[in-house]
Amino acid sequence: MKTQLRNFVNTLFNLVGYNLVKYSPYQTYNMMFEYYKINKVIDVGANEGQFAKFIRKSGYKGELHSFEPLTEAFEKISALSTGDKNWQVYNFAIGDVCEFAEINVSENSVSSSILDMNASHLDFAPQSRYTKKQKIEIKTLDSLSDVLKLNEGNIFLKIDTQGFEKNVLLGAPNTLKHINTIQLELSLVPLYNGEELYYEISKYLYEKGFRLVKMIPGIFDKASRETFQFDGIFHRN
Repeated sequence: MKTQLRNFVNTLFNLVGYNLVKYSPYQTYNMMFEYYKINKVIDVGANEGQFAKFIRKSGYKGELHSFEPLTEAFEKISALSTGDKNWQVYNFAIGDVCEFAEINVSENSVSSSILDMNASHLDFAPQSRYTKKQKIEIKTLDSLSDVLKLNEGNIFLKIDTQGFEKNVLLGAPNTLKHINTIQLELSLVPLYNGEELYYEISKYLYEKGFRLVKMIPGIFDKASRETFQFDGIFHRN
């Protein structure tokens, strides 16, 4: 029955010059990486490897570097990367200066941040509350440029650092000149104290020669349906 209905609907679309295909987020990344000829991915704020697993499942088999400062999350992503010769993982954070600092560890792990959490964040996501602090090391992307050869290849930079995104960009003035495409989390309302909102970061990237090419829905308020955060993908002009 489902097949017959799909064929019928597809026939109707064909009559007006369209073809109905099943949407796949994996296919979206596969096509985007092929179109932009991406051959190196810098995964900042890798957590337990969710994004890395996703792009591998999408078909990307190229060079992949993941950075995760949390001890427990790093152990999980390290185990996950075992056997993948093109995937390297590093147990430190990326920011705007090279230093040692403390990170707030959240109950759900993914909301962990160097920044303090805004009270409104806890209102709609109580599972994101901080439970402890951990000492970590922070490095800048520019300080890793020679080691990772960040001036070579078509690089896709993904940043998911819970309000610390601008700091990552500020630590990469030279690296950004060689980045092909950037995906990063953008907030419409303050979720972490001191974070810059979507329009401030977008303006900064536009000034650096990037333009917004795609928006991916993120977290929202279940009652009001108000969007709090989304991912923006920026490509170099």
